[in-house]
Amino acid sequence: MVSHETFRSMGFIYGGLQFISSLLLLINSSHLVADGSVVAICTLIASLITLIAVIILIAGFFMRKAIFVTVYLRFVTTIYVLLLIILFIWCIVDGVKYSSHDEIPDAKQREVAVTGITAITILWIVYATLLYSLISWILNGVIVTVRNDTVRLVSTDDRV
Repeated sequence: MVSHETFRSMGFIYGGLQFISSLLLLINSSHLVADGSVVAICTLIASLITLIAVIILIAGFFMRKAIFVTVYLRFVTTIYVLLLIILFIWCIVDGVKYSSHDEIPDAKQREVAVTGITAITILWIVYATLLYSLISWILNGVIVTVRNDTVRLVSTDDRV
């Protein structure tokens, strides 16, 4: 069992890393928007949404509001589900594309291409699932820690 203090530390480290990476992605995508690319505009919007979600997470840490951390956990879960859907669609579309006679004329090469695409998709799904499991474990621990701190503050009437 991991202590509440360890979850608090892991939560602050995770929140800080997420804030820095979201801010850097926002800066990078704001420079790319000058090109007028659709991908750059979508990246800018996604980075803004992610930055807002991370600010909600960090506010939940400092204000000791478990609901804010829970909202962020739901955000991460939504991103995880969307990523899985995108990976499955990518696997199916590329599998159909490379299994056609137009792309690769040799049957053996088509089989190798489709098998490779499937293997890469499975590896990405495993990686995403492991990362999501780690993040949800940390955030669930932070939620328990925040609730425990709230109960402790109310019961002792101690304002930290």
